[in-house]
Amino acid sequence: MKDKKTLVSIIVLLVLFLPMGIYGTVYHFQNKSVLIDDNPNQEFIYKNKVYYYQGGNLVSTYKCESECSPVASEIKDNTYGIHYYKRGTNEPLQILNDGYAVFTDGTQGVLYNFVLESVILNFEAVKTYNVEHTSPIMIISAAGKMGVVSLETMTPVVPIDYDFIGIPNRAANGVLDTSRFIAKNGMYWYVLESDGTYNHEPFRETIVDFNNNYVIVENMGLYKIYDYTIERNEYLKDAGLKGAYCVGDYVIVILPNNTLSVYKNFDEAPIETKVLEEYTDIDFEFLGNKIDIYLDNNLKESVVLD
Repeated sequence: MKDKKTLVSIIVLLVLFLPMGIYGTVYHFQNKSVLIDDNPNQEFIYKNKVYYYQGGNLVSTYKCESECSPVASEIKDNTYGIHYYKRGTNEPLQILNDGYAVFTDGTQGVLYNFVLESVILNFEAVKTYNVEHTSPIMIISAAGKMGVVSLETMTPVVPIDYDFIGIPNRAANGVLDTSRFIAKNGMYWYVLESDGTYNHEPFRETIVDFNNNYVIVENMGLYKIYDYTIERNEYLKDAGLKGAYCVGDYVIVILPNNTLSVYKNFDEAPIETKVLEEYTDIDFEFLGNKIDIYLDNNLKESVVLD
């Protein structure tokens, strides 16, 4: 009789409390996935959280461990004298594509997947040259090495194994050609293709510029121009070049007396020669039908092309 009363009591308790337990569990999991949007202007970073929206709706957030901020392009190409694009004004992208974003958390860069709520990659620095690219890539530094990450697949297309990676000023009409890279590994220099391969013997001298036909190296302030052949032919060998630059399919050379010449092919005479005034810094803008020449950030000359 006593066992019967105990059984009845257990059944009554189950009837009373089991629904409450189920309700509590369901309520917990339902509310766990509900995001509270306390970001009135839908800013990317707000109150030390990173927010990701789609169609105006909050999808996910990242709680910063330190202080979060947008990434900035860090360019140290002057260390090796690379002829890089200097007039970029675009800030690096924050939202890269569906669900991915980059930002810094303290001193650490973060490539984050908001859909999976997971860190894809940590990095120390990013380099974009603050200009539009022909292909969506990002040069990154991680653990003291550099590589190239595709912003389509979010995976390295050039392994993060190099001491240096950069892109010379291969811009046309304000868009930088990001299909090839200058890279250094140990004592050797390379022109890398977009998949990280190279089609030449490594150089021991610093590569500062290149185009499809020629490679420009620098050593102790002297410039040399080579082709990509196995023989590695050198051009204008005894000219004592003060400067040499690849601009589109053209090569611009400057002699010690500031005489500038523009070549399309070294088997032919230069297409134009000019004498420049004295300058500290020189830069070029390739605009398809002409090349603008900047001296100390001021437009001084133009070369009209065929």
